[in-house]
Amino acid sequence: MSKIGIALLALAGLVLLDFLLRRMEARGWIYYRKGSGAGGLGPALEQLHGAFDSDVKAAVEYQQEEEIEETRVGEPKTPSAPAVPATPAVPVTPPTPATPATPSTTATPATPATPATPATSEAPAAPVTTPTPPTPRQPRCGPAILLLSSFVALGLIGCSLDRTSWTTDGSYRATETAIDGTTRAVSRSASIVPSPSRNDRIRLCGETWIGLQMYFSPSDHGTVAEFEARLDGSLCDIGVHDVIGGHAIVWGPVPGDEDLTTGIRSDEWTLSGTLEVTEFARVGSPPKRVDEEKVVETMRGVFHLVASHVDGDTIRLDDGSFDLSVIARRYRFEP
Repeated sequence: MSKIGIALLALAGLVLLDFLLRRMEARGWIYYRKGSGAGGLGPALEQLHGAFDSDVKAAVEYQQEEEIEETRVGEPKTPSAPAVPATPAVPVTPPTPATPATPSTTATPATPATPATPATSEAPAAPVTTPTPPTPRQPRCGPAILLLSSFVALGLIGCSLDRTSWTTDGSYRATETAIDGTTRAVSRSASIVPSPSRNDRIRLCGETWIGLQMYFSPSDHGTVAEFEARLDGSLCDIGVHDVIGGHAIVWGPVPGDEDLTTGIRSDEWTLSGTLEVTEFARVGSPPKRVDEEKVVETMRGVFHLVASHVDGDTIRLDDGSFDLSVIARRYRFEP
């Protein structure tokens, strides 16, 4: 993956994180963009704690309600308003014959002007003027969360650049009988042939193919470079396994360039024989640090192999013994 691709992936992650934070703010869990107050990492963590702790959230809501009630209780009351109904008590003076004086009392209805005191009743509007928005004393933590998540995303991208490579190292010793009938003791390389269905990791318990190196003579086209034998069991299973198939890798020209030589699969050779796994062990776990290499699995065994060609030629490997190791190496991937 190129650096541009990684940058686009990180940007997409930040956009997704911004969307999730907005959803959390819409549900009232956090203050992301609409909050107020000083920002900072400490207040951001306090905000997160309050969002996920129901007891703290309930206490904050209770404190806000108490503050609103205190502002309402502290508002001035209008004593003149209840005094207005007391003026109708003047007509209770009917025993006095000077009823005309009552019109003068009727002039007292000018006191209804006192209802103009409802201007004082506008005092209930005081709660509107009270700074209710600042009552949530929880700071704005959106920028802090976004900055923190950016560092986390970059860290994950950095970790994702680490890779583990898997290889095998092994050898075998046997008595070889060549096509011309001559015999000799040989000591060559042995390896595990990757199964087509497996991923990059090599596990002996998932492998059933073994490769035995033969002749290193690229100039002689048709010479066997390696035998690849397939067993009827896994390489980690202790016991005797039959060779149920396989083929040869022979030296041949590269298609389109006769001057170059490469290994070519040949199905003109058929394989038979047995292989016995005598030892198997898991000796470690894959490495965690970059540039670290560890042996993960080992195995040993004995075998004999017969390779037959369609024209009647035969190559034998008798009294063979082998050992194999699976090696894992951690490295930094450079896209």
